[in-house]
Amino acid sequence: MMDVTNGIISEECRRSLDERNRGEHSRFLETVERGDAETVESLLKTGTIDVNRSLSRGYIHFNALHLAALQDDYKMIQVLQHYGAKPLAKIPISTNIDEDILQSRSRVDLCRAHASPAYILFYSDDPIRTVFNLCCELKEVSDRKGIRNTCRETFEHLIDKCRNLPCKMLDYCFTSNEVDILLRGKISTSEDDTCSYRHQEGKIIYRTVKMALHAEQKEFISHNYCQTLLQRKWLQDQPSWSKNASKWSPVYYLYAFFVLGVFQLPLGLAYMFTPMCNLWRFFTSPKSKFLMHAFSHSFFLAYILLYDMTVPHIPNAKERTEVTLLSMFVIIWGLGLFIQKVTDASRTGFLARFADFVNVLDLLTTLTLVTVFTARCFWSDSISTLTSVFLGSFSAFAVVISGIRFMQNFFLTEFIGPMLMHFANMFRDVLRFLLIFAFVCSAFVFGMHHLYNDASDDTAFAEVESALAALMGTVFGNTLGTSALAIDLKINTTSIDEVKKSSAFFSSMGFLLYSAFCLLCVIVLVNLFIAIMSDTYARLQEAVDIEWKFKRATMWMHYFGAPTLAPPLNLLSFIPWFIEWCISNNKACHCYTHDSIQRVKCHSQTDGKLNSLNYDHLMKILVNRFLKDVDATLIKYTDVIEPENGVTKDRSCEYDNVVFVIEESGV
Repeated sequence: MMDVTNGIISEECRRSLDERNRGEHSRFLETVERGDAETVESLLKTGTIDVNRSLSRGYIHFNALHLAALQDDYKMIQVLQHYGAKPLAKIPISTNIDEDILQSRSRVDLCRAHASPAYILFYSDDPIRTVFNLCCELKEVSDRKGIRNTCRETFEHLIDKCRNLPCKMLDYCFTSNEVDILLRGKISTSEDDTCSYRHQEGKIIYRTVKMALHAEQKEFISHNYCQTLLQRKWLQDQPSWSKNASKWSPVYYLYAFFVLGVFQLPLGLAYMFTPMCNLWRFFTSPKSKFLMHAFSHSFFLAYILLYDMTVPHIPNAKERTEVTLLSMFVIIWGLGLFIQKVTDASRTGFLARFADFVNVLDLLTTLTLVTVFTARCFWSDSISTLTSVFLGSFSAFAVVISGIRFMQNFFLTEFIGPMLMHFANMFRDVLRFLLIFAFVCSAFVFGMHHLYNDASDDTAFAEVESALAALMGTVFGNTLGTSALAIDLKINTTSIDEVKKSSAFFSSMGFLLYSAFCLLCVIVLVNLFIAIMSDTYARLQEAVDIEWKFKRATMWMHYFGAPTLAPPLNLLSFIPWFIEWCISNNKACHCYTHDSIQRVKCHSQTDGKLNSLNYDHLMKILVNRFLKDVDATLIKYTDVIEPENGVTKDRSCEYDNVVFVIEESGV
């Protein structure tokens, strides 16, 4: 019996009640851990259990939801959510090397709970966005200095676990319309405007795909549903005959070469002054943009080659004028390419764009070529000979890099694209090998030079440059004989026998050092490099299809929103923008007045039927389908109606997911 005096419970009774309450909660958590959902629900119905109370176990605090999420128990999480279980705490991002192991264990357990598909489905209104954000958070945590070299594999395993959920959500899409709405994502408030849609209808906005690319969700991007929709948009507005049979491929190649290549400039000029004409739909399609930009880059390289072929044959001033004119073409094209790269960086974000060193190198290469040809064209008489030689030598490297960079266009071809993925991924192995080889080779170069420097001027190791050339030649099979390593010393002594012995010892030391180099570099390092590249190739071969499709989708998305005009016409891109602005602000041509909006009808992009399925409604449907497949008794949204033939009874309409038909003549 409790000792109550003046309405105050004694300290002993308070401790007794707390101990009994703690025991009840401990048994409750044990029941949750066993997965007995019925018993847990009966305990929660009594009202004596705090569903959010945490207890310590192994110095780590757990609550019921945490334990259920660690076991990925769908039924248990549904029961706990129904009785008011609060979401898990946020993952702490900040880490340091001196943190306690207990804190690290707590973070790992919390991340495991957050990565539970059951927890994500019941506690998130948008599971796909939640998974993408969670993967980014886990990647950020794993890259921290205190974790990167200790338990990074644990977080990478959790990231791989999270990647399965978005792919399964795609599997539960039954129609192309559902996949299209899922990939387009949730429309933002700033985009929910009928008037702005008129200016954005030429651009394909796939918000979910953008998030997946940012989070490096390669399995999601390479999913056949996602690839099918992206490829359909990639081929949008292309000639219909080019899509039907492979027999039209040669005709399409000729069409692309002449229309989008040879006649790109006159057609581009015509487009600039009539940008809103329907005749230019083929010109503004994503694939046409890619082909025009690729042809533009190839023309730039061709002009440089033509310049190099023309410059050696300029004996008089008349031909020098022609060379200057050719230089102007290179400068204008180079400026267009430079503006294009800056524009791409402004669209994707400068930090994100130039975080990749390849993009920085590409920008510097284009800027270098423009600078060199500008100096040759306008300041050739005022610059010194040494500066001219330096610019010419430096531009040679820029031309090589620009030519190699052109190969990125072949990533879109199924014939060469996967092989280029191997080439790009092995580049890191090459850099690591070259770094190790440079240190080892430098050590032997200085050692051999130190040995032979004072002996004679006739050996290959008398100079540092010749020593480096001799050892590099050895790596590629041009080994040195014993005669090249032998030397006759000239010592200030009258003993011929002493001179012979000293020369023999000197030559033996040289042979010993050279043999050590052959053993270490030629046999060990080179074969190690071959083994590493073979291992990289075998490892990538298993996932080369996923890697290539991810790269291809990245390039597709780039051209979905890329400007239409390719260099150098992009220098005049303000002309079509100004014409569109004038037309859109002309009241006589304005399509979306208040009266005309009342006559807008929403039609599905797939079959033309009345359809108002939006992203939020679709996400609820997919979650219910997922849960029903796990357990027929599970359901999260009870007020959601399954679509009939892709049509729902929800009347909400997102303008980004529909096309508009205006019931007004002349519009």
